[in-house]
Amino acid sequence: MGHFSIPPITAFFDRSSCALTHLGIRRGHYPNGLKVALDLLTLLASPHARDIVDLEVELNPMIKQFTDALAARTIVPTLRVLAFRNCHWLDGAVARMLEMHANRQPVFQSLWLSTKSGSRPLSQDLIQALKSSGLDVVTFSEEDN
Repeated sequence: MGHFSIPPITAFFDRSSCALTHLGIRRGHYPNGLKVALDLLTLLASPHARDIVDLEVELNPMIKQFTDALAARTIVPTLRVLAFRNCHWLDGAVARMLEMHANRQPVFQSLWLSTKSGSRPLSQDLIQALKSSGLDVVTFSEEDN
């Protein structure tokens, strides 16, 4: 896959009448995962991302920055479903999802969390806290690609 770059994407949205409602990006397709993650955060903070309802990301180096950014309701305000794939989870990042859910109720409804096969499991106490807040939480393990 080619280089992920924000200017051509935003130029496309400026010229078109389409709305971006679903977005998925996997770090493995790009040589510089950290730059892609920073560019994606820039895109998500733009007006072009306001209609996203389903977001799927695999960006291990930036998981804390993503959870921090998404805790603000102004970033992707219509987000209903969020999936983080193959992440090396920090319990602090999962705990940040509690704040995100509280800030985004009733819009944000479902969180999918996957870890790489063989990595440290997610804290069951935190997962239960997310579920008890009313969030639909799905956890699973994936094989390395």
